[in-house]
Amino acid sequence: MRRSSVLQVVCLSVSLALLCAGCARRDGKVVLAEQYAYAGNSYLADGKLDKALAEFEKARAVAPHHLPIYLRLGAIYTAKGSFAKAIQNFQYVLKQDPESAEAYSLWGSALVRQGRFAQALPKFERSAELDSSLPEMYRQWGLALVKLKRNAEAVSVFEQAAEIGPNPPAASLAHWGTALQHLGRREEAIRKYEAALERVPDHFTATNNLGLLLVSRASERARGIRLLEHAVKARPGNPSTLHNLGWAYIQVERFEEAYNLLQRSVAATDSSNPLYEERLSRLKLAEAQLPRREATPDMPNVVLFVLDTLRVDHLGSYGYARNTSPHIDALAQRGVVLENAIAQAPWTAASVASLFTGLYPSVHGLDGGIRWGRGQRSAGGALPFAVQKVLSSSQLTLAEVFRRNGYRTAGFVSNVYVNSIFGFSQGFEVYNDEHKEYSKNVSGAKRRAEDTNRYVFEWLDQKPQEPFFLLVHYNDCHWPYNPPAPFGQDYVADYKGGLTPERTTSVVETQGRPITGLSDEDLAYLIGLYDGEIAYMDDQVGQLLRRIGSQGLQRDVITVITADHGEEFLDHGSASHGYTLYEEMIHVPLIFHAPGRLAPARSAAQVRLIDVAPTLFSLAGIDHDVPQGMQGVSFVPVLEGKTATGVEEAFSEATYVGEKKALRTQQGLKLIYSFAQDKTMLFDLKADPGEKKSLSNGNSPLGDPLKEHLDLWVQANQATRVALYGADAPDQEVVLDEETKAKLEALGYIQ
Repeated sequence: MRRSSVLQVVCLSVSLALLCAGCARRDGKVVLAEQYAYAGNSYLADGKLDKALAEFEKARAVAPHHLPIYLRLGAIYTAKGSFAKAIQNFQYVLKQDPESAEAYSLWGSALVRQGRFAQALPKFERSAELDSSLPEMYRQWGLALVKLKRNAEAVSVFEQAAEIGPNPPAASLAHWGTALQHLGRREEAIRKYEAALERVPDHFTATNNLGLLLVSRASERARGIRLLEHAVKARPGNPSTLHNLGWAYIQVERFEEAYNLLQRSVAATDSSNPLYEERLSRLKLAEAQLPRREATPDMPNVVLFVLDTLRVDHLGSYGYARNTSPHIDALAQRGVVLENAIAQAPWTAASVASLFTGLYPSVHGLDGGIRWGRGQRSAGGALPFAVQKVLSSSQLTLAEVFRRNGYRTAGFVSNVYVNSIFGFSQGFEVYNDEHKEYSKNVSGAKRRAEDTNRYVFEWLDQKPQEPFFLLVHYNDCHWPYNPPAPFGQDYVADYKGGLTPERTTSVVETQGRPITGLSDEDLAYLIGLYDGEIAYMDDQVGQLLRRIGSQGLQRDVITVITADHGEEFLDHGSASHGYTLYEEMIHVPLIFHAPGRLAPARSAAQVRLIDVAPTLFSLAGIDHDVPQGMQGVSFVPVLEGKTATGVEEAFSEATYVGEKKALRTQQGLKLIYSFAQDKTMLFDLKADPGEKKSLSNGNSPLGDPLKEHLDLWVQANQATRVALYGADAPDQEVVLDEETKAKLEALGYIQ
């Protein structure tokens, strides 16, 4: 329910003048209660429910026999979602005054907020018997009837409300229009929705429903689509809205955008929902119309591994002393090792989105974290997020370009941050993001690489048509650090301290705050467990590489191994990831293996994750449909040994704990700027690879041109985003349920 609607319910028929109704005299307690009530009403007007609640609780304490105070308290508890406390207050009023129409009305409204629509009806009926002059009571009654699909009765009740209160709010008009729409009275419904939008131009229900009605008219289809696009921007996780716009796009032959939206609609719909099959059928309808060229004979298969939370300096192929990664190292010996690959963000969603789109986070839009919101379920079960931004359905991804050029596309992921509901499945014909086995307890469990491999093996056993693009994402290096035996046991065998694998999450995830109290022995234990996770994951990488090699494929295979970000172990006083832009966070492994195409080599050239997509397109011989606005560039000349020079400047962005941006040069200078602190740090990575001592506080001649370049880059990103998405480029977010919320809290991405 919108905040404005909540406050209307809170204020329903509870006049402050009633506070002293029946008082024989205005004693000091009553006057004090009135003062508290006035203060409470002021807070209500500002939407400050907690402060309003405190004032009315004070009023009740000094005037415990005045029933209107209980009505107001109950209404506030309803608005806060504390329904049991709300109903207790209404019941108390009715015990003292069995004919309180306001108490029955507010009780019914609380039941409506709970979704207990059938139970609400008797309360409204009794309220109407006692007092038929309460328009908001009829409006809530009408809403309950709409939810119960008793639309004819709902229309009658809304008409009664209009007779009593001739200026219904936008929400009431929208619900009235919904009832009329379901009765087939389309013209009347359109008038109600138009009236609702006159009162509240962005009212979601009116926008969505009016858009759906207008799309069915050829003469007004364009306006209908604009309204539905506005609705999707407002609530990009709403499966009905996604479906409506997807269906509208099908009608105007915008099949690829339709497919992307319908993918998300299906992903956001529980498979037990009666609408699931309808949405799935329209997804298949859009899929059948997707543009696809015939692949040329020399196009290779492409396999992309994304190894979540993998530090580059913990791989043998990058100089680590422990033998954590024999299979990755063996591939590296036969391939090209990029020694200076830079991620564009220190957390999963933003970094993977940059990998997929070739765009910086502040351009593709997944540059923020999450905030709390009302939840929902997905086809794969409840997700533990609250809100996360999403990819635009109009943005071409790596998988979409491959699919357009004749590739079969499949993705298998192990982190809910890249769930299909956020748009990451765009371009994938198969996208496995199952998470039931771990999402209820992410601080103590995760989807193991062997489970992800099982799904990949099943797909490979079906002998997919070649060429194919296969994405495999493992999450094993992400805490909790609890590697399956025997991996890592030798690394921690001598530990005598009090830490356990089960406690690693609570120890390392401090949301960027400094960690104190860890001994050297404790730190070595954490790192040993982490290295054990790498060793386990590496073993699974080896198993999948062997399976692919045994498939008898007719085409060559290009294999790429990278990570979305790294992990900190007190390098700069904290642990985990997502909050800083130091090297342990954004310097990632990147290995290309293409036998017969690329000779084994190592390169110190600086490259970025946004460069991976255009590089793969070049290696695959793809010239068509490569997005013109892509900020990444191909580094095939580097891979082929034709140049030792990469990109001069690589940028990265972090927004979790105060916005930060970094610029890293090919020569080894690195500038990190904190917008929140207005602080600049400058490092010479050749002399100080651990970034222990800043060269300046922003006043060095070395730092000034870098800061100027950073400022210009920020402006360029803003212009690029407007060019791609329009001047009103939205900050789209998806709202998910409490279980996903708990999971993200456990992952450390929310505070």
